[in-house]
Amino acid sequence: MNEIRQALIYYNKQTGINKFDKLILAGGGASLVELPEYLGRKLGVPVHVFNPLEAFEVDPKKFNVNAVHKLSPQFTLAVGLALRGDIL
Repeated sequence: MNEIRQALIYYNKQTGINKFDKLILAGGGASLVELPEYLGRKLGVPVHVFNPLEAFEVDPKKFNVNAVHKLSPQFTLAVGLALRGDIL
């Protein structure tokens, strides 16, 4: 919590923005059980888990759709790089 608060303080100093409507979690840690709810209570802001794959169709014949959606926060960086064209 201290690290997150420090990051928000730094962001406020850099941008002048000190009110947040929501926070978005991404990466593997976003899948930790009850983490969004815990952070939301501690920070007083709704916390959502980012799904970088929500705009993509997942073929259930090729992939386990439930597993893909469960792991989707871990694909944030890869999807961003792919959309930007930085994948080998």
